[in-house]
Amino acid sequence: MSFDEDYTKKRQRPVRGEDLYIHLSDALLALEQAVKSIEIEPGSKILDFGAGSSPYDFLFPNAKYLKADITPETSPDLLITDGGTVEESDESFEVVLSTQVLEHVYDPQSYLREVYRLLKPHGKFLLALPCLYEDHKCPNDYQRWMRQGLERDLKNTGFNNIRIYKVTTGVRGLAFFWDRYIDSMHSSRKKVHGLMHFVLRNLYLRPVRKLVHFLSDKIHDDFRVVIDDEDQHTVYINLFAVAEK
Repeated sequence: MSFDEDYTKKRQRPVRGEDLYIHLSDALLALEQAVKSIEIEPGSKILDFGAGSSPYDFLFPNAKYLKADITPETSPDLLITDGGTVEESDESFEVVLSTQVLEHVYDPQSYLREVYRLLKPHGKFLLALPCLYEDHKCPNDYQRWMRQGLERDLKNTGFNNIRIYKVTTGVRGLAFFWDRYIDSMHSSRKKVHGLMHFVLRNLYLRPVRKLVHFLSDKIHDDFRVVIDDEDQHTVYINLFAVAEK
């Protein structure tokens, strides 16, 4: 299986026990809920802006789905220029989708302005981005948002009717952090703490992590996707926004 196939599979069908299951399953749930909340007519034009392998195209089966990216390696329909634009006329799309892209953009305001330009009046922008997430270069990683900062930037661009959801919150977020710690802690087994890490990692990754994911799904279901007016959810891994032009 190639890198792109594995990347796509993990996002389309997250499996308990995999390293990013908590994050990816919740992100998929948030996107599924967002798609259901908006009316997408058959034949609508949708732009995946920064598509990569475009893992979420299956959620839009009746649309004309176009992919835009900075490199021809992923065979995009549109190439994003060095200035962050695509060769499409104003007001070309009913929906623009952006999943885990904006943190990698050097000038996020220019990116948001291009989204606004490309959307038709009353078009919808579906945006997912990280808040408390590790550094992950692709090829660079520049910034993070909190809820109020994201709302500010969307409003300043001109968007309205903004709904923001917190994704993977509270104790479920802590379970995600524990997963990432287990995956990333690497110390020499010649030292006591390194040997303890090695034993703990192997004990957890094999028989335990799948069970932890199962229990978190059952017990912490209310911490997966939360509307932004829930003030008690102050720790969250990702944000998902639905905004209208």
